[in-house]
Amino acid sequence: MRILNYREVIKESVEELVKLEKSQKDARLRDRVRMLRYLKEGLAVGQRQAGELVGLSGRHGQKLWRQYSTHGLGALLSTNHKGSWSKLGSRQQARLLQRLDSGDICTQAQLMGWLEQEMGIGYSQGGLSMLLTRLKVKLKTGRPVNVRKDVAGEQAFKKNAGPQGAIRRRHLLHR
Repeated sequence: MRILNYREVIKESVEELVKLEKSQKDARLRDRVRMLRYLKEGLAVGQRQAGELVGLSGRHGQKLWRQYSTHGLGALLSTNHKGSWSKLGSRQQARLLQRLDSGDICTQAQLMGWLEQEMGIGYSQGGLSMLLTRLKVKLKTGRPVNVRKDVAGEQAFKKNAGPQGAIRRRHLLHR
């Protein structure tokens, strides 16, 4: 087993690595840079120990070192995460939003049935809920109204509540 002089092999300076470590928002990428910094500073003797100091397995530390030594720091800082695509295309989403604006679909169960029937796409309850959240669709309901509401009394109040009503009330109070 040969011992590498990591201070010479790692091209970046300790200051650059510290600055890069602090600028990382993703904790996984921050740990990768920290592992390199530990090797460069001499806080860790080998790749396994540096990985374990950061909280990774020793084998993963070796894998990251191999990735750094062959492809450089840029490969170490890329996650290759592409995300996932929605089951609905942009035109289908526009059609869905247009259908929801018509107001005849009130529940998620009705929407699941419509999607299955019209577009041939099946969604689970959780998947449909996440789709509606992503599209920023919310159930719009009116405020509740008391069944014993006095409509005539409300109109009379609105007539007396204006600026003239305030004057009339003031005159009534001072008499």
